[in-house]
Parts: sequence; structure tokens; C-alpha cells
Amino acid sequence: MSAGDWLKCPVCHGLPDKLAHGYKHFYGKVPEAEYFKLKREYESNINRDRVRVDYEYEIKPNGIIALYFFAECEDCGAKWEHKGEVMKS
Repeated sequence: MSAGDWLKCPVCHGLPDKLAHGYKHFYGKVPEAEYFKLKREYESNINRDRVRVDYEYEIKPNGIIALYFFAECEDCGAKWEHKGEVMKS
């Protein structure tokens, strides 16, 4: 299997758990320096390409192309999988 691409995770958006709902709700609840630290962390991590997409394909003797795609987020562990076959036209 080879890594075909890296994509943004629609589940965690590349953020740690504490920042999953943003940083603005920390305003007034943490010291100012901590708030700005959280804001920088949020902005530097939001939508990082953390989903590795792997794929395999083959052309079978009968002319059918078999496809397999698998993706997993390195941060939150969300997984996607698709298998299929395409007949020659």
C-alpha cells in the first residue's frame, strides 16, 4: 500500500481535545497569557493535514479493476474504508 495523499480531518480538524470546540470559550476563565497561548495553538493546528490516505488497485485477468482505499487520522483515530470493483466499459 502506498500513501496517496494527506487530507484534513473532518472529525477533529487536527486539534487536541481541549481545543476541539475552539479557544474563545476560555476567555475570562484562564489568565490572559494562557488564553493567547491557547489561541496560538488553535490557529497553528486547525485543519492540519493529519489523515493519511492509502490505496491499492489491480487489474484482474478478466479486465476488472479492483480498488481499495483506507484513511486514518493520526490525531483522533477516525477511519474510513472503501472497497470496490470497476468493470471495463
